[in-house]
Amino acid sequence: MIDNILFKKSGRREFFQECGKASLVIGGGLTFKILLNGCTHFTIKEERPVIYPHVGRPDQNKIQPPDNGCYIGFHSTSPHDHIRGGYGWLKMKIGMGPLIMFPPFREMSPVVVRQHKTFTTEVNVPEKLIMHDIAYTFLYRDIAYDLTGIHFSQLADDRSFREKIEIYAKNITKIKRPIFFSTMWEMNISSWPWRDDPQSVKKTWKTMHKIFDDHGANNYTTWVFVPYVIGDPSWHHEDPIYYYPGDEFVDWLGLSGYNRTGFHARDISFRELASSTIASLQRISKDKPVMIAEMGRTKDIGQPNWVKNAYSWIRRQPVIKAACYWDSIDLELEDDHTLSEYSFKVLQEIFKDPYFIGIRE
Repeated sequence: MIDNILFKKSGRREFFQECGKASLVIGGGLTFKILLNGCTHFTIKEERPVIYPHVGRPDQNKIQPPDNGCYIGFHSTSPHDHIRGGYGWLKMKIGMGPLIMFPPFREMSPVVVRQHKTFTTEVNVPEKLIMHDIAYTFLYRDIAYDLTGIHFSQLADDRSFREKIEIYAKNITKIKRPIFFSTMWEMNISSWPWRDDPQSVKKTWKTMHKIFDDHGANNYTTWVFVPYVIGDPSWHHEDPIYYYPGDEFVDWLGLSGYNRTGFHARDISFRELASSTIASLQRISKDKPVMIAEMGRTKDIGQPNWVKNAYSWIRRQPVIKAACYWDSIDLELEDDHTLSEYSFKVLQEIFKDPYFIGIRE
């Protein structure tokens, strides 16, 4: 059951070692059969599992890391391909249903949250949060900078901003479904309104966390701190520790990183991009599970091998408990890092390894 996979610590290691059938009960009682079997063509050295302390209080529905294994997630969408990105489409492409899915950007904003009603509930939430009445686990993200016209440093004290975050919190509490939540991502590079402002980032984060607390949303919300990788030479970056709001306000540590071949003088492996950042995150807190919140590589002839090496490296890093590929087109940077058909075939082989945890029917 999902209680054993996501919420509790007892018995999971033995469960995954058996590689047998399990029932996954998600959200409102829907049951999926997960078949954790098969193997991959890649020979991978077994690493000793990393067992983290329980995330959150025992009475909270925080998402727990697996003792041994890695949750698989995707954001998959394209402005030129309306078929791309659904759960069934991804399942066909990778051979299993992803356990973590991202809603589209447009549905992440609290402005849009207030306007959406689903066909399964009267709670105003993005439709993708209850996709086809199936309760997935999301890495669900707030776009803080589109909520107000004032300077970011004043955001935490802005009444309109606080009201919109209250909408998030109330809806999460009503829907009673565990989610990943992150905000002010990639705060340590110069791309966003919250750049070079660590004190305001921490203040805004704590303000949002308290609003969630006041409305009971933290019983279901797993907070993920997501800096950009410090191994990417194309960006000026700061150490993530300057922006870290504190252990009591963060549940998982995350990172995002891309190999955009149009920007880089050479092909950069995901290991090169991520390894120094993971070391930095471990210095911030050794007791928090690590998530690859975003990863991607420009779609060209080198993408399949890059993808194979990336997941093979992740397989050897027992501190990484979730990995999400950002299968999309970055219109601002004019970079297409959607997965090619051959890259999907590579992932099908890799994900035969039960170490990679998805929904297997």
